[in-house]
Amino acid sequence: MKVQKSNINAILYALITFVMSLLLAPLFINGDQVSYHAFYNNCFDLVSLSQEFKCYNSTLGTQEPIYFLVIKIFHTFFDKNFLMSIFNSIIVFLFVKIVYKFYIRTILIHLFFILFFLNYYVVVLFFSAERLKLSVLFLLISLLLIGLKSVFSKVLMILTHMQMIFIFFVDFIHGFFEKNNKKLWVKFVTVIGGSILLGIIYYYMRDHIDRKVIGYSNRTAESDLGLISLLKSSIFVLLTYVSVQKNIVILMQIPLLIGSYILGSGRMLIMSFFVYIACLIYFKGKVDFLGYIVLFYFAFKSIEFWQNVIKYGTGFLEV
Repeated sequence: MKVQKSNINAILYALITFVMSLLLAPLFINGDQVSYHAFYNNCFDLVSLSQEFKCYNSTLGTQEPIYFLVIKIFHTFFDKNFLMSIFNSIIVFLFVKIVYKFYIRTILIHLFFILFFLNYYVVVLFFSAERLKLSVLFLLISLLLIGLKSVFSKVLMILTHMQMIFIFFVDFIHGFFEKNNKKLWVKFVTVIGGSILLGIIYYYMRDHIDRKVIGYSNRTAESDLGLISLLKSSIFVLLTYVSVQKNIVILMQIPLLIGSYILGSGRMLIMSFFVYIACLIYFKGKVDFLGYIVLFYFAFKSIEFWQNVIKYGTGFLEV
């Protein structure tokens, strides 16, 4: 009965998300959406695939191949806003299904869903961060799969948005240190296999990765790099530990702290927030009082974002 209820609610939330995404997406006419629309409308039907990929690279400033291939496949069938609305609804469907697997206090589950989907970081994911959105979709798919299928989905996740390699490390650390999860020799083989896999990815994407890291590292004032960024991300580590009371959650978030120090909090806080919520759901089976305070805060924070969107066509204003 619980499974059936989760399916119904997942479909309902997905449908609501699809309709609202279609209605709200046209408001985003400036900021990153200028480049995404230019890529969607101008970078296909060229002479060759290589020219299309060069257009993708020059327009969005990235070389991650999976987002390019997915959009190339679907751009002839769907309008951009329609396709992104489909992706948003799939993300919501998968997320609701996953939450129902672990949430033990279902009487409050709808309050959690409403606050979560209205919060600032989810709004950014749905309407601004398109490559990250598709990468998160592959992440959610991987969580519902096992074995090589799950690994393959995580590879797609990384090749859609290289920043998600930090989430790969979070998941890897959790799997490695969780008690009674695997035998020691299996963990050793997993470490070797994971290292080889990441080495291959870095070999083929090294120019893109090095350029991005150097670029972000040189924008110290803009991105709040170093200790300031580290302190910001540490807030989520502290919140997670206070609620969960397990040392593993500190280990899991070390990659995010490293990423914050190198790339800046603006790039990593969205991931820290999602990991915080994931730890609450997985380890506690619920969102506690502190978690609801955090959700209310970020739901309130989204108001200013929407005000900017309505007035300027983008939620992020250049300072």
